[in-house]
Amino acid sequence: MTATVKTTVVDPADEAGNRIWSERAGSYGWDIDASLSSRLKARLVSKHMSADSRLCDVGCGNGLFMRALAPNCAQVTGVDPNAEMIAEARAMIARERIGNADLVQCSAGALPFPDEAFDIVYCFSTLLLVQDVGAALSHMVRVVRRGGLLVLDVAGRNNLSNIYWNLWYRRQGHFGIHAFSHAAIENKLDALGCRITENHALGFCDQWKYVPGLHKAKWLDTVFQSAPEPERNLDYKISNLPGVRRLASRWYVVARKDARS
Repeated sequence: MTATVKTTVVDPADEAGNRIWSERAGSYGWDIDASLSSRLKARLVSKHMSADSRLCDVGCGNGLFMRALAPNCAQVTGVDPNAEMIAEARAMIARERIGNADLVQCSAGALPFPDEAFDIVYCFSTLLLVQDVGAALSHMVRVVRRGGLLVLDVAGRNNLSNIYWNLWYRRQGHFGIHAFSHAAIENKLDALGCRITENHALGFCDQWKYVPGLHKAKWLDTVFQSAPEPERNLDYKISNLPGVRRLASRWYVVARKDARS
């Protein structure tokens, strides 16, 4: 079977962002094991889903995480505003004969789904780039069922990674990136009736990559990123220390929607 592809473009991505991702669609890659970040994202969704779960991948790109998660859930729907990324995801789904996947071309801030349509909504490498974070979060909360989960990665603002990528995107004609303090993202989720139940920090020890000269010291990755499991990974351990986690590059959070909302 092949996926049903709906084209419901609402509030399309800004021109610069669309161009950036169109250029990268064919080379985005499929290896979730390539980084601790990707492994952690997949693990957080996997541990909370079941064979009956309905998933929504907001900012699905080429379908990287859909490909990994579809075999173990009832249904996964991928959302992305970029036509080339949707085409890559569609080709992957057809190639691998994934019969429980759908694709919708639209923005994160205008999800065209009924209320409480999904058990888990996950959103990776996307919140930092959408024009309206508030609208995106509101829609994600709306379409997840009461008692369901959001699994998100959030860019921290107090680090060199934020400075570097904000400047990089601005040079491409983009608005930059959205980064937050941990308190700010927690307050946004609280206001929408979601409570953070799980929180992981990464990237504090990767700041060397954004220091001129020091960025060439690739061997530092063998020190900080040598262990593939979070529990043994030095960057993970240091990034999650009290007083340090606020300086991490990213937080990976699980938030539960109030069952009474």
